[in-house]
Amino acid sequence: MVRGDYYLGCDLGYARDPSEFVVYRSEPPYFVNVLRLHLEGVNYARQQQIIQSLDAAYGFRGVGIDAGNSGRAVAHQLMALGEDWCEKIQAFEFGGSMELQPMPDGNLVRRRVKEFMTELLQRRMNEGTIRFPPIADRESQYASHTYGVGTSGQIVYEKGNDHIIDADRCALLRHYLDQLEEDTPVRLGVGIVGF
Repeated sequence: MVRGDYYLGCDLGYARDPSEFVVYRSEPPYFVNVLRLHLEGVNYARQQQIIQSLDAAYGFRGVGIDAGNSGRAVAHQLMALGEDWCEKIQAFEFGGSMELQPMPDGNLVRRRVKEFMTELLQRRMNEGTIRFPPIADRESQYASHTYGVGTSGQIVYEKGNDHIIDADRCALLRHYLDQLEEDTPVRLGVGIVGF
């Protein structure tokens, strides 16, 4: 394995939805997907064990988890293991909003979590700084991913077969927040982002 800073993104399911795990290596300016793990019908305890095993192999700087029902449960179980996991894990509430760095005039900017994650992904793709191996499932999901505009003008992403995309979003946002923490003396906190 190549040494470096690794990040894990997870979109966890159980009964109806699959679970997707994506591992990225940060190679500035690139963010390189080095592993994808797809599971179906795997219980929460086993998903937790898989994350712990992946961490033992890669030594993640950060883990981002979609805070849906499955993700929230697994994130809480991992965080109960101690301070190291509390610092490593961030669960993201896709329907929530988050504060970004203050503007030069001191005003805070709030953004919807899933929209901002998607923007990070789009930026990386446009810049050519995210590297994906050729995976037919990912290509299919990205090609068919759609959205609409709600009555208040908010972007609404269609639910469906987008589990790899959601795992990618989580890895990217976790990396982004980690970079902010390095650049700012104020810690953003741990736990669930987006209420």
